[in-house]
Amino acid sequence: MRTVDRDDVIREWEFKLVADYAALGQILTYVALARKQYGFERKIRGVIAAFEFSPEFLLVVEVMNLGLELLHIPHWMRNAGFAMNIADPPPIPKIIRPGKPGSLSDPEPS
Repeated sequence: MRTVDRDDVIREWEFKLVADYAALGQILTYVALARKQYGFERKIRGVIAAFEFSPEFLLVVEVMNLGLELLHIPHWMRNAGFAMNIADPPPIPKIIRPGKPGSLSDPEPS
């Protein structure tokens, strides 16, 4: 997504559930392409909005002085797009194989 604020700064946005190295590569590419598109004449900032940021991601952004803006999306907004809570993954269903020990089709012991 691309936005322009009242100071004429263009922001390239990337939205993620969890921001990691892949998000970093995407936003840097988008910012570079936008700067090239505008002939390096406009101020363009990269923004990553995410529910969670990996520790390595935060370290790289700070140490490398990448000038990216980070926006933490509150967890209560997860329901807006039906994004499941990463801390509570859904249970893995048990696969039932007929005729195998421990399956529901086993005959009752006599």
